[in-house]
Amino acid sequence: MSAAMSTDRDVNHLRAGDRLRQLDGLRGVAVLLVVFLHYIVRTPVAPSTRLLANLPAPLLAAANMAWCGVDLFFVLSGFLIGGIVLDHRGAPNQWRAFYSRRVTRIFPAYFLLLGICLLPLPHIPSPPPGSPSLLIYALFLQNCWPGPDTYPWLVTSWSVAVEEQFYLMAPVIIARASRRGLLLVLFACILGPLVLRLLLGYGVIPFRWNYFAVTPCRIDGPAYGVLGAWVVRDASTRPWLQRHLGGLKALAAVLCTAMLLMSQAYLFPWGDRVLTTVGLSLLELTSLTVILVCVLDGAGLLSRALQTTLLTTPGRYSYFVYLFHTLIFQLAFFASHVVWQRTLVAVSALTVLAYLSGRFFEQPFLRLGHSVRYELPPRPQPNEAIG
Repeated sequence: MSAAMSTDRDVNHLRAGDRLRQLDGLRGVAVLLVVFLHYIVRTPVAPSTRLLANLPAPLLAAANMAWCGVDLFFVLSGFLIGGIVLDHRGAPNQWRAFYSRRVTRIFPAYFLLLGICLLPLPHIPSPPPGSPSLLIYALFLQNCWPGPDTYPWLVTSWSVAVEEQFYLMAPVIIARASRRGLLLVLFACILGPLVLRLLLGYGVIPFRWNYFAVTPCRIDGPAYGVLGAWVVRDASTRPWLQRHLGGLKALAAVLCTAMLLMSQAYLFPWGDRVLTTVGLSLLELTSLTVILVCVLDGAGLLSRALQTTLLTTPGRYSYFVYLFHTLIFQLAFFASHVVWQRTLVAVSALTVLAYLSGRFFEQPFLRLGHSVRYELPPRPQPNEAIG
């Protein structure tokens, strides 16, 4: 099968709502990076007892870049959600179908996590002064709150808030904008957050809390993804990329190498600021390039590597794993205070609970959401077509 035929097949699968195994594999990479960061690299124990305590400084700096999994999630989310909206523009029930599926995907596991916050759990400290109420979390506004997180296992939920705010705004813009208007909005959403992060990060604009989590500073991740969704559906852009696939692969390799080198900025006092400003943009561009390679070269080496069960399985359960991995690590104190034993118990429990939740708790809600099928939109006129 030629590369073009393979690409057309994968794009058709995306438009039909099917899952691409290589994108499941990318989700798996993203969530495994986050778990690695919190279970191995930045474990909430004394630094001298961490599993990587004796790692050379350059390797430890590279390991610290595992937080890039969150930004890979952002770009993937923009790619998939943007593609769904583009594929169903004009459907009479577009919004009902879209939000039915989003609500039944996001809410069950998320509100289960918030419900656990109401239980008296051992080894869990009381919320610190100034932390937001659970109502703030229920409204997905925690990333706008200047205080500390209410509970340690909610520390990663800021990214869920960013995505929910993206889901509220982006579909209307994507569905209603013209081709040119959409591209202008996307480029503004890509460049604007970079400028804003530079102004905030270097103190030009004073800011009371962490700009790293505020949606106007992070919307470029999903925007890169929406741009990728448009590119693979556009009638002129996709063939051009297919003809230059070798160059795209080379660019992906160069960008990945650049990110690895940029991780060494952690060795310098100014490194964190560079990584959370320019570094984020470089990371998101890298993520987009890798996603495009995966979709446009579905039979290539990278795509085949990502389709292994060791990556696609955590990818399918990535949402639960992402939400619950810090809570499960906290509760693993029950089993042992020895760090490696506690980590092993947490990984084992997380694996079992993710499977049980996906099979018996989340799937019924997902089926309910997907029972609302998209109605066929009216046939577009040539000047209205996306690509």
